[in-house]
Amino acid sequence: NFVAEATSLIGAWHFFSGNYLQADPYLQRAEKILRKKHDESLLPQVLNNRANNAALLGKMEASYKLLEEAIAIETKNKQFGGLAKAYTNKAMNFYDEAKYDSALHYFTTALENDSLWNNPMGMVYSRINMAAAYRKLKQLPAALRLAQYTLI
Repeated sequence: NFVAEATSLIGAWHFFSGNYLQADPYLQRAEKILRKKHDESLLPQVLNNRANNAALLGKMEASYKLLEEAIAIETKNKQFGGLAKAYTNKAMNFYDEAKYDSALHYFTTALENDSLWNNPMGMVYSRINMAAAYRKLKQLPAALRLAQYTLI
C-alpha cells in the first residue's frame, strides 16, 4: 500500500500543480497497484482523482465512468464520506457542462451523504453548491433560501 499511496500522492501533486498530463500516469499506476492487491480502501480516492484529472483534460466520459466505479465501491462499503465526495465531483462535472438540473441532483445526493456521515462542513459546501445551481436555473428564491440557511 505504501507504493500505491506514494504514487497517488505524486499524481495528486502534479494535479494540484496544474500538470494534468503528468498526473495521469501516476494515478493510473496507483490504481493498477490497488486493483492487483484488491485494496478498496484507497481505490475510490484514486478513482476520484483520476476522474477529476480526466475532466480537466476534457475527457468527460472517462471521468463519469471512473466516478461511477468509485460510487459503486463506496456504496458497497457504506462509506458516506467517500460517497459525498464522488457525488460532489459528479455534480461539478455536470455544472461545468451547464447541466444544472443534473448538478443539483448530485449536489443534493452529496448533501444526504454528508448528513449521514455527520460532516457539517461538507453539508455547508453542498448547500452552497446547490444554491449556485438554483441560481443558474434562475430559481432565485430557492438559491437565496439555501444561501441564508447556510449562514445560520
